Amino acid sequence: MHIFLVSKIVNIMDKIRHLPHQRIFLYFINIFIISIIFPQSIYAKKTIQVTNLFAIVDIGSEIDHKVGIINMNNEWIVEPLYSKIIVFERENVYNLCNKNNKYAFIDGQGQWILDPKINPCEVGAFNEELAKAKHESKWGFIDKKGQWVIPPEFDFVLSFINGLAIADKEGKWGFIDKKGHWIIEPNYDSLLDCWELSATIYTKSDCTYFKEGLAGAEKGGKWGFIDKKGHWIIEPKFEYITFFSEGLAAAKEKGKWGYIDKKGHWVIAPKFEEPGDFKDGLAIVKSGIHWWRFIDKNGRFVNDPEISVVHPFREGIAAAEIDGKWGFIDKNGHWVIPPDFDFLLYFSDGLAKAEIDGKWGFIDKNGHWVIPPEFDNVKSFVFGIAPVKKNGKWGLIDCQGKLIIHPQYNKIDLIER
Repeated sequence: MHIFLVSKIVNIMDKIRHLPHQRIFLYFINIFIISIIFPQSIYAKKTIQVTNLFAIVDIGSEIDHKVGIINMNNEWIVEPLYSKIIVFERENVYNLCNKNNKYAFIDGQGQWILDPKINPCEVGAFNEELAKAKHESKWGFIDKKGQWVIPPEFDFVLSFINGLAIADKEGKWGFIDKKGHWIIEPNYDSLLDCWELSATIYTKSDCTYFKEGLAGAEKGGKWGFIDKKGHWIIEPKFEYITFFSEGLAAAKEKGKWGYIDKKGHWVIAPKFEEPGDFKDGLAIVKSGIHWWRFIDKNGRFVNDPEISVVHPFREGIAAAEIDGKWGFIDKNGHWVIPPDFDFLLYFSDGLAKAEIDGKWGFIDKNGHWVIPPEFDNVKSFVFGIAPVKKNGKWGLIDCQGKLIIHPQYNKIDLIER
């Protein structure tokens, strides 16, 4: 509750902090409200740090990693003994893997929860309480106690989403349930995987194997769509496809991308180099060698042809580039933050990371510097905390730009507990 209130307060202050006649008054109101919620501290960051955030840090070298976990007081929660630590879906479970493959899963208190005989380097992420695991070249699923729930009898598997997992048996793919039974028989050469596409098109929260009731499937080198019974709804006739979004799916023909409806008919003819999915009536596409632009559902461009957009809209605005400079545009293609920066990314916690003259800082939604560009690199804020790099080392700052942990680590990634 405290975190929610402080987040709202910070967002409100961010919106009106640049009004000249109210700046000083709002500053003291901000201090007053936060001091009531957290009488032990003027800023809420200490409570947020201790109770909600940890950081994976590396004190080793590029060749010999020494990775551990610290809290926001810079105290070791997990000693830096590992070559890799992976956090699984906020489930408070960490996969610890060293170069000798001797370590396994532990929980947030450092207690073993997996039989060390199972190689942690060949265990996937926990999703819906199960993680894929490999044993003697075959894959199955284990629970958080390290027990086999689905025996390792598949050639490969993908994580469970909405009760279904993709599985490969002798080169053919289908869907299984959490008992390992085939729900859709392995009759397909391949199935469309949202995890593979999520880095460029989908967010993790969007990820499902059946979007708008259809899954992508390959047969004989061509792609189409099946329903949840495994029946072809759109026959396999495309070079490649993406998932349906707002009634349209991107499809590839003769090396170009366009968009089809749920009958497999072209709605937007294939003429683009790369596609994105539709959101709020717009999709980002690559048109020409260099330019990324937004189109509507009629295939019409909605922004200036000289503007290259590479980030989807968030909260009604998108980062855009023109003549090597970056700003933010609205859905009408109008600049809401002028292109005065060398690079920009999306807003998080009311701030966007921005680069100018090789240095990074953070701007607000008016385009004003809140944290001056004095860092070699930065990462986005999480609950008011952001990793920053200076003189080759990483540390942490709060949303006022104050150092919480001085730069001292070779790598740092925030994780929410």
